[in-house]
Order: sequence, then C-alpha cells, then structure tokens
Amino acid sequence: MTALDQLPQRIAALAEKWNVPGVAVMVDVAGTTHSACHGITHIDHPLPVDEHTLFQVASNTKPFAATLVMALIEEGRLSLDDPVRQHLPEFTTPGNRLDNAVTVRQLLSHRVGWDGDELLVRPPAENSLAAAPAAMAEARQLLEPDSQFTYSNAGYSIAGRLIETLEGEPFSACLERRILQPLAMERSCTRADRAIFHRVAMRHLSLPGRKPIALPGGGWQRGWELGAIDEPAAGLISSAHDLLQWLRFWLGRPSRSKGRPLSDAGRATMLEEQERYNPQWGQAIGWALRHDTG
Repeated sequence: MTALDQLPQRIAALAEKWNVPGVAVMVDVAGTTHSACHGITHIDHPLPVDEHTLFQVASNTKPFAATLVMALIEEGRLSLDDPVRQHLPEFTTPGNRLDNAVTVRQLLSHRVGWDGDELLVRPPAENSLAAAPAAMAEARQLLEPDSQFTYSNAGYSIAGRLIETLEGEPFSACLERRILQPLAMERSCTRADRAIFHRVAMRHLSLPGRKPIALPGGGWQRGWELGAIDEPAAGLISSAHDLLQWLRFWLGRPSRSKGRPLSDAGRATMLEEQERYNPQWGQAIGWALRHDTG
C-alpha cells in the first residue's frame, strides 16, 4: 500500500488528533487526483464534508489578488515598481511622509512597513475598498518601505482598491470574471449569499479533549463573511475541488479550465523571491516560498 492509498486514514487520524470537525484534501500526482474527506460541516447541524464543501480559505486569497494585479501588469496598465499614488492619488501615509515611496511590488510582497492589521482592527466607518487608501494615514509605520518583510493584510486591501480602480468594477466581480470563471472554480465566491447555495463548513473553536464549538460570528470580523475592505487579503470562500483547479494552473498541469488568468512569464515573475526572511522561508509576489533542505 502506497502513501497515497493511506491518505484517507492519515487525514482521519490527524483530524481526530487535533480535534478538527471536518477536513477535505485533494492531491494531484502526475495528473491523477487523489482525495480524502473526513468529518462534518457543523458540530450542531452536521453534514458530511466532501470535496465540494466550501471553507473560508483566509490568507490563501492573497495570491488571487496578486494574480489580478499581475494580469493588469501584463496588459501594460501599471508596473510592479509604480508608486501606488500614481494610480490612487487619494493614498496617504502618516504625515504624508512616505506617500510617494510605497510601490505596487511592496504591497504584494509584504514590504510596506505598516502595521499590517490596521484595517482589520481599526476599519474606517465605510467598509469598502474605496475607503482604504485614505485610511492608511492613521496606520503605524513600523519600518521604512522596502526595508524588511512585515506581514501586511492592509497592503492587500490597497492592492484590491488598485484593481477596482483600474478595472472599474468591484474586486469580487473582477476576481470572478478574471480567475474563478476561467479556471472553472464554480462554487468559489466571497459572499455568504452565494455560499449558502452549497454545502459550507462553519468555523469552530477546537481545543484538545473538548467538544468543538461552532463560531458563526467569531474570528476577527463580525458575522461569517469578511467585509469588502478585507476581501483581497482573506475573503475567498472555496473548496478542495476548486483550489485544485487553481493549483493545477500554477503548476502548468492539464485541467478542465476555460482559460488562463496569467501567462507562463507572469507566473514566473510572481514566483521570483523578493526576500529570504529566514533560512526556510522567503516571500515572492503573493506567494510564500518554502525552501526545503532535505
């Protein structure tokens, strides 16, 4: 029996070890799909988890937003080293000191130096990406731009507004039109009113030795879905099946997709390391890079 044959048993054992109510895994090995699903969607209203069950994928949203920006770069509508203010004149920094210093590349590689959770913990009164650029005037500037990796959700909110401005439509609409539809990610979305038509996994608090507790309003935001201002950083709702379509695109493998959001050259550019911040991990454009030594 191979390791892939043991995948269902391995996933079940890990879920039980860590007290996880439900999990779905899909793996592509040389073009062959292997899957393992275990558990239930909701501890109080249980349905079996399957490969199409929707989960909030949190910061796995960031490479999608970065891909949208790179697609616009390929069309000649901006460049990685453009100042953000060139496209968003309303963008400001504390005291206007660094207004022209922040670039698109820095947004997408966590090198802006801000308090990266500014818009999560102190959102503007208007929960929209349109409000994000001016709101950064209140953010703490921890480091100079381009000096060091500092994880930044806020940087992706600004990138999302950049996408909206250049495309003339909401971030979520652009995401669907330019990535989700072409890659046949048919259940993926950013809104609860779309997710509700499918089987959805609820968030849970899981502690060792205790029954998990469903958290319909938990997490860092009110309610189940993220507000528009946080969508580019963490708002995608997707399934193991749909995410495998996404990863096949990134690996250049055959799929049933209807199009390609980005060229091979664009993908290669996004995977160029911008900083190695410890021996095992580096940061590219939208992606973290893991360096295994054996």
